[in-house]
Amino acid sequence: MIPHGDWICDLCKDIGQAGKYLRCPLCQEIGGAMKKSVLTCESQLFINLNPSFHEFLKKCQKTSMKSKPLNLFDENQEPTPFEVWTHVTCVLWLPETYFVDKLTYSNVRGLENIDTKKFDAFCVICQSASNYIYIYQVKK
Repeated sequence: MIPHGDWICDLCKDIGQAGKYLRCPLCQEIGGAMKKSVLTCESQLFINLNPSFHEFLKKCQKTSMKSKPLNLFDENQEPTPFEVWTHVTCVLWLPETYFVDKLTYSNVRGLENIDTKKFDAFCVICQSASNYIYIYQVKK
């Protein structure tokens, strides 16, 4: 269903315009169509799965507040959300991850099921570290 009138994405509703500077824990790319997962910034999941993202979450924990007004973040800085946000495409392309609500693509789950070797993988076509691409090989 196409909304009538003005439409605002979930990321901008929750974080504000600075959401365009948020990075995905699955591919490390900044910005794009993202959805909130069921994990909070207190999650310890990324300690071994994606250590650089775990360091980012520690920063989020330090700056979290009880209430968060929109547009609180510096426009040129990565925001520090309360929850872990992921790209819609990353969730769709990783077989371990899924949306609880498939109609609205909400509540990402399954991040804890991702094989850690995928974070040491690179695409054999473009040589990027985009771990969510199926055609990959493990670095030697």
